[in-house]
Amino acid sequence: MSWQTYLNHAANVTTTPVLPTRRDEEWKYVSLQFLGHTDFVKAIATAPATSSSSIPSGAHEIVFVDGVPQVPATDLPFAAELIDRSKAPSAVFQSWFEAFAALKQKTFAAKGFGFEQIDVFEDQNARLWDKALFLQIPDGEVIAQPIVLRFISTSSEGVRAPRIWISASKRSKASIVEVYEGATVLNRLTLPVIEAELADSANLALTRVDRGGEGFSRIGRSRVFLRGNANLESLVFAMGSKLVRDNSDLHLVGENATARLHGLSVAGGDQVIDHHTTVDHVVGHCQTQQLYKSVLSGQSRVVFNGRVIIRHDSQKANSDQLNQSLLLSGTAEVDSKPQLEIWADDVKATHGATVGQMNEDEIFYLASRAIPRPEAESMIRQGFTRDLLMQVTNDSVREWLLTLQTEADQRLLS
Repeated sequence: MSWQTYLNHAANVTTTPVLPTRRDEEWKYVSLQFLGHTDFVKAIATAPATSSSSIPSGAHEIVFVDGVPQVPATDLPFAAELIDRSKAPSAVFQSWFEAFAALKQKTFAAKGFGFEQIDVFEDQNARLWDKALFLQIPDGEVIAQPIVLRFISTSSEGVRAPRIWISASKRSKASIVEVYEGATVLNRLTLPVIEAELADSANLALTRVDRGGEGFSRIGRSRVFLRGNANLESLVFAMGSKLVRDNSDLHLVGENATARLHGLSVAGGDQVIDHHTTVDHVVGHCQTQQLYKSVLSGQSRVVFNGRVIIRHDSQKANSDQLNQSLLLSGTAEVDSKPQLEIWADDVKATHGATVGQMNEDEIFYLASRAIPRPEAESMIRQGFTRDLLMQVTNDSVREWLLTLQTEADQRLLS
């Protein structure tokens, strides 16, 4: 697919999409009725972008205002190109885009896996964005400081549609952090789409943090392709927002690629957090691990739908999948749906799910050490999920996430 073909397709997308309902298998746990009167028009910034929330120390920051990237003029140790729909992009981006589109087409050509199905929200993203971002990590470049993409909303009208393409070149290493911030009153919908390719022996860490308020909803898709010996470390930390629907697609197209997909959900009130993952072992000799944990209070709901595909002749594939949840109330709900589709015969694939409540014996033990009950319960809740954050390899990102864990735990009590 050429760049112009992509733009032509986007221009023909309907302006009044038919939203999925709970009759659709992929949406049977989540109702989108509250989006029924949403006008799918571009959000226009109505005020200067401001934010007082913290980010990892020493980070390179790129701000998105109502979905539009503001690329800084300062020198960066990586390439950050602003893609304007109304202008021709650079030859570098066009060449990469066409090669990436060919890779997608080849990977999705196999019938029976459903990759040809159209995602209505991804189509709306393609139609709505005006300016997108292309990040390219040079060959062999090791970027120690995290790259923070901060998404700020200023308008109560319209839909934000950030679009990002990432190219991690051979033997490069980088950590990219997405931070979504929203309001507590205004109804704001964000439809981000992020596509990335990790070249041979590239190492990329992707961290996504939702810090939205009660009026913020995000329905996003990330799609990552791993070449041979590439390594992906991914963490989704949802601690706010009315609705979070996170579609994470991973395609291992080169042997000896490895990936860890982790998710942490802290939900209270009537929040809904929905994780849909697809791990596609296109070739053999690859390893993947999924570990998703959630802590729920009030009438909140967390969904985990983990799909693992091991294709024909993808021998020696190794895939683990585990979903664990801690319920703090009798009205909170967890829906766990692991899916294994195995078409090879020499593989290892496991899945499991657990749901439990606070252990009174553990609380009593801490209380016997003169720890007040509220503090003891907080220690147990944070101890349940802390192992996920401790596996983040970038030091500044890990320390920042540990501070957010405390903030998220306090939200459960409000």
